[in-house]
Amino acid sequence: GAQAGGEASAQAAPDGRTILAFGKLRGKTFEEAVRCDLRYCRWFLESAQKDPDASAECSENFAAFLAYLGPALGRIGSASSYCPPANAAEGIDLASGSWPVEFGKHKGLSFKELYERDGRYCQWVLNQALHAQKQPTLAVSSFLVYVQYRLLREGRTDASFEGGA
Repeated sequence: GAQAGGEASAQAAPDGRTILAFGKLRGKTFEEAVRCDLRYCRWFLESAQKDPDASAECSENFAAFLAYLGPALGRIGSASSYCPPANAAEGIDLASGSWPVEFGKHKGLSFKELYERDGRYCQWVLNQALHAQKQPTLAVSSFLVYVQYRLLREGRTDASFEGGA
């Protein structure tokens, strides 16, 4: 119960390299989570502070993330968040098509593989982004830049796909 949550928060301050084991940012390090989605992290911290009893019943990873967020958000202040794709930091050119798809049913394929295997899905993603009521994620936007690049390179003026490219 409350004891487990208290023990986790009494440990040394969590490292930003700890992997988040829950929620929409699962798989990212604590540091990446704060960099990628500042709004979510602020909401998470505020929600936990509003209901400390619920937070006391949480996992050790949840408690560690809470312990990390307070000081991390304090250092950032009102800065905006930006989360570059992992490959951008490694210097891999977007035009190569080797960036991984980080969303949807084809998650894990490279941009090039998805473009060449499932043109209908590429068109569907494009249509979803064009008619969305909110800004697409950086992962989706990066993929769509690649799709547009390929269409232009191939001399195609429409975005109609049938199967592959």
